[in-house]
Amino acid sequence: MDFLAYLINRCSLHRLYRKWCFHEKTYYLLNYLTLTITDPQIKNEYDIARTKNFDDSFRSILFVVTCNAIFRSLQVATNKNVPHEKIFYALQTLFFVLIWGIMRRCCKKHAIYMPYAYMLFINIITYISYDDVMPSFLQNPDKKTDEVKVLLTIVVVHCVDYNTFRASLIFSCLLVLPIQWIILKEQVKIKYDPYTLEPLADNNEYFESQFFLTLLYIFTTVYHQYLVQRDLIVITIEKQMIIRHQQ
Repeated sequence: MDFLAYLINRCSLHRLYRKWCFHEKTYYLLNYLTLTITDPQIKNEYDIARTKNFDDSFRSILFVVTCNAIFRSLQVATNKNVPHEKIFYALQTLFFVLIWGIMRRCCKKHAIYMPYAYMLFINIITYISYDDVMPSFLQNPDKKTDEVKVLLTIVVVHCVDYNTFRASLIFSCLLVLPIQWIILKEQVKIKYDPYTLEPLADNNEYFESQFFLTLLYIFTTVYHQYLVQRDLIVITIEKQMIIRHQQ
């Protein structure tokens, strides 16, 4: 009887799971919780669409980062007060886009992970700038802006991230949260009240609020990624089912 009750209970949970995570609109082929596709052919079509969308954004991204590198170079050349680290960050971004251009020719399937490599590099450079490992002319003279750099990187990577929703969630957490934790721990030592110019009265409050802001950035970008990919998958499934019905 206990075994029978266990089977009934398990079957009920399974039916409840399928009711919540699958829908007739997508012919029960899409898991709305994990965005996994059970049909191999449709999954392959979706992967091709993701890779194509990422590849199509290359030229516009190359144009933007090239203009940024030229502007920063002219800015540093004409104004001695502009930190050299600005041109360093502009050129490193251009470097990553050029590497992307090479990968899209020889290994397009793996080029889609370049945004995560860029995110990891920016976070590492931001972290080591606190330890004065980098040459002085490449260090950020205002370390209080480094936390903003990490948040900005989250948004920039999100704009060109065509990886799966699960990959975006995992990599965003693994590549951002540990580094941001360390950076914020260091920043509370140099932060001050903007009105009294005195050290912060409550370092924990500042750390908690900024770390929560980072979590909010990740949640917002990943949720937007979920919505965009969900709609793309639904369109792909509907398109493939129409083709199959016409055959």
